[in-house]
Parts: sequence; structure tokens; C-alpha cells
Amino acid sequence: MVRAGARSPQLMSQSFADSRGLHGFQLRGHAVSTGGGDRTLWPLWWRPQLMRPAHLRLGAAIVLIASSCDGGGTAPRGIEGTYTLVAENDQPLPSDPSAPFGCCLTLSGSLTLTATTYDLRTSHRNKNNGISFDNSEQGTYTRQGNTLSFTRAGGGGEGFPYLLGPGTVSADGDTVTLLYGDEGPGSDQIRATFQR
Repeated sequence: MVRAGARSPQLMSQSFADSRGLHGFQLRGHAVSTGGGDRTLWPLWWRPQLMRPAHLRLGAAIVLIASSCDGGGTAPRGIEGTYTLVAENDQPLPSDPSAPFGCCLTLSGSLTLTATTYDLRTSHRNKNNGISFDNSEQGTYTRQGNTLSFTRAGGGGEGFPYLLGPGTVSADGDTVTLLYGDEGPGSDQIRATFQR
């Protein structure tokens, strides 16, 4: 016999089961005598419990611990590798970034970076006489955040040095933009875009 106004044990159990199914919680309860010999399930507390395997909970804990130990920042992504020249002054190759007054087309190019050195190479064709030629330069570079500074050490383009200005690297490390040509840094240099 259930006391007046009380929910039956069956309804109470169904209600608890529904709550658990909807919210992923497990209800803890306690059977208490109502005085008439019947026992009614009364909740003592709600206690959320993740219904996931123990190894998933452990994996999540490890990720949280690892992320809290990194000092709150992320190190810049490494930029070592080879990048392909894809555009000059936003013109896809082949390009004449100095058109209509430029003499030469840029056909291709690459930039190879190690941890401290660079190797820049480009191929060109003279529009007036059709002669193709290559240019190259090697040296060292330093990185400050996303800014690259270059120091020439040598190369095959002694008569046509690139006169590199500061470069930049994208946040994901996949794009490097260089300034070269004209009269060097501070002049109207070509903006070259390299991607890997």
C-alpha cells in the first residue's frame, strides 16, 4: 500500500530510469518503509557518473595534465624544409612583377631552410632575347617570432644579388614571404610568396 500523495515504487523507478537515460546520470536511492509494509524508493542524492570506459577517462586526464604543464603557450612551428615560389607581388608564376618595364619573367623558384641557413634559387627568362638563366643565394637567417632576417654568405647570382629584406612566416609555418630586388630593403622590392 502506498501512502496518499506518494508516487508508486514502479513510477519512481521509471522516473529514475528516464533521468538516467536522458542525462547519463546514475541515481542513488534508498528504500524507506512507509509504515504500511511497503517500501518506497527515495532519492538521497544525484551523482553524475561518466558512462565511459576507464581508459577513456584516463586518456582525458593525461591530456589535461599535459596541456597544463606547457606553460600556457605554444612554441613556434618549425620551418625547416623546402618551399616553392608560387607568386611575386601576388602574380602567379610565370610572372613579371615589374611589367610593363621589366625585362625578365620569373619561371620558378624555391627556398630551402635548415635550422639556421637558407638556400634561395630562381629561374628566369629574358623577354627580349629569350635567354634563360638561374639565380641563387645562400646564407644564414635568424627568426624572431614570425620575422626572418637574412645574411648573405654567397651564391651564383653575384651580379644580381637578391638584396633580401626581412621575411615573414605564417602562423602554420607553411608560407614564407620574402622581399627582394630593386635597391634592397626600404626600396620598392618584389614580394615573393613561397609555400610548402
